Amino acid sequence: MKAITSIFNNIQCVANNHAGLESTYLSNKYNLYYIGKKGRTNKQEPKYLDIFETNLNDFSHIFISLSQPNFFGGVLSEDTLEKIKKLCDYKGKIGILCNDPRIKPVNAAEVIYNRFNKLDKNYINKFDLLLKKANYLFDGKDLNKFWNSKNYNKFTYFNYFKEIFKNKLMEPKYIEQNKLYNVVYYGDKRGSYREKQLLKYMPENDKNLLIGYKTKKINVSFIKKQKHKDLLNKLNECKVSLILCDKEHENNVITFRFYETLASNCLAAIPIEFDPNKELINDIILKDILYVKNKQDVINLSNSYSKKLIERQHNEYKRIMSI
Repeated sequence: MKAITSIFNNIQCVANNHAGLESTYLSNKYNLYYIGKKGRTNKQEPKYLDIFETNLNDFSHIFISLSQPNFFGGVLSEDTLEKIKKLCDYKGKIGILCNDPRIKPVNAAEVIYNRFNKLDKNYINKFDLLLKKANYLFDGKDLNKFWNSKNYNKFTYFNYFKEIFKNKLMEPKYIEQNKLYNVVYYGDKRGSYREKQLLKYMPENDKNLLIGYKTKKINVSFIKKQKHKDLLNKLNECKVSLILCDKEHENNVITFRFYETLASNCLAAIPIEFDPNKELINDIILKDILYVKNKQDVINLSNSYSKKLIERQHNEYKRIMSI
């Protein structure tokens, strides 16, 4: 048997956000059990096991979805403590899913010891050994670049971002509708680099849109974050979507946003920093217009919007998904 868990968060078994998309896809694809705190939101899932009633050594493999060591209200959850104790004594194989440059693997036992004065040095040593023996599963080229480190020369390439969206999205098709916006960027506020990229590429006027990201530095329309099931419909109201990312993603990891946008009815504006060698797009016409170097390129792409280009983009999406 195999399972997936998250140490500082409760692993999710519903696909209504990116974290849930990851865990539910992996669970369905590889028949993984979920291990966490059994409760109201997951009680109907037969593969969800309560950590207090589960012997981890019944499982040959356990995959860890990384999460930040945040403690709501400054309180340590008992299921977090239980997961750390049982992982320290786990004898099987550990796979660590590397999916966010800001969420690195930490010695969870040491975090609990320093913050709450619980768990002793023995647990810290055991968890350190667990991290050293783990197999790091990464959907990119360079894990050291991703985490700004020199400690991860060995990892297993695991192209599951693409497979998640191949599994999740319906077959893309062109939809005839009025476009309310020229350019959209949707995402979280991730820091100064992404904001610099936004300032570089987002044209300023009320026919452009930010979703889930609010800034006073650019004069464009704004709406709150959309539920994932509503996001593609909102994207279809736009001509162009900016594929912005963190510095650590550039020339390294193909992000969810790339796949989502290619499958939508808006054209993907790909900053040249994201794919400097233009390796992702094969179509000669799209290769010439989708890659952008400044705001004017984005404006030109918006002005070029057409059914033919969207259909070419959908064909490119299908090609990528077939690889």
